[in-house]
Amino acid sequence: MTIEKSGRELLLEAVRKKDGSGVFYIYGSNEEEKRRIVKFVSLEAPDEMCRDFNFAERDARELNGELFAELLSQPIYLAGRRVVIIQCADKLSDEARHAWARFPEVAIEEVLLLLVNTPHTDRDESLARLEGIVLVECK
Repeated sequence: MTIEKSGRELLLEAVRKKDGSGVFYIYGSNEEEKRRIVKFVSLEAPDEMCRDFNFAERDARELNGELFAELLSQPIYLAGRRVVIIQCADKLSDEARHAWARFPEVAIEEVLLLLVNTPHTDRDESLARLEGIVLVECK
């Protein structure tokens, strides 16, 4: 019998491993819990010595396809991974979503990407269906 890990457990594992990567979609009605997860990831996941080079937090409404692809493909600097948090991820433009689809899997293995839903909105089903995404529901 195999016990599947929850999205939260997988996220915690990825944060604790200094080279852990993955794509996590944070959604749900509990806004306080979403804020705690974002704060935890932003404080614990980036390598402190290289934080300025390997950590980014952006609002999806400000990203077109080119900027989104550039954000994800920036090289790692003296660390095991980059950490990228996208707020209001359900508002990603179609252009940015297409850039995501073209993004090489090899590069995403070097990124811990947190996609956070806009407060007080339902889960974006097109984001939830992205290949390889881990769902983390905050109830």
